[in-house]
Amino acid sequence: MNFSESANTLLGEIGAVVAQVDADEADRFYTAVTTAKRVFITGEGRSLFVAQTFAMRLIHLGVSAAVIGEATCPKPGTGDVLVAVSGSGKTATVLVVAEEARKAGAKIHAISATRENPLTKMADDLLLIPGATKAEGKGEAKSAQPLSSLFDQALHVLLDAINLLIFQRTGKSKEQVKAKHNIV
Repeated sequence: MNFSESANTLLGEIGAVVAQVDADEADRFYTAVTTAKRVFITGEGRSLFVAQTFAMRLIHLGVSAAVIGEATCPKPGTGDVLVAVSGSGKTATVLVVAEEARKAGAKIHAISATRENPLTKMADDLLLIPGATKAEGKGEAKSAQPLSSLFDQALHVLLDAINLLIFQRTGKSKEQVKAKHNIV
């Protein structure tokens, strides 16, 4: 396989997974994020890295967002939404954070690769992204890539699609968004 074939394999896999995402689930996720008092993000590994890019752009778009575990992160509470990302839905730290956020009054919005797992069972809602994970669970897309690469790539595209909707629907200009970007 050469570079072009490799890139086309990735793009094909990502497109196939994104095409399977339920539009109603995506709309409910958009609504949860845009109507929450504050949005909190949790995950592990590459999924967390991708979710952090979502939180960063939410802040640029004027949405109050924080990443669990960061030194300046406040405690979630009533009116807040925790976006809990775990492809397998079994990541121990994500489950603990989700349970604590629920106890504090926050709503839990899971993003996972399968419908039936511990995270989705405790969540108030789900955005299903059926990309392959290291668990290779039932219902996940098959992938030529190792581990959870496909889930994380599709996650990034979908979260950026939500950010684009926020950008378009709020009518902000690129200059307004840039003004909230960091100064260094």
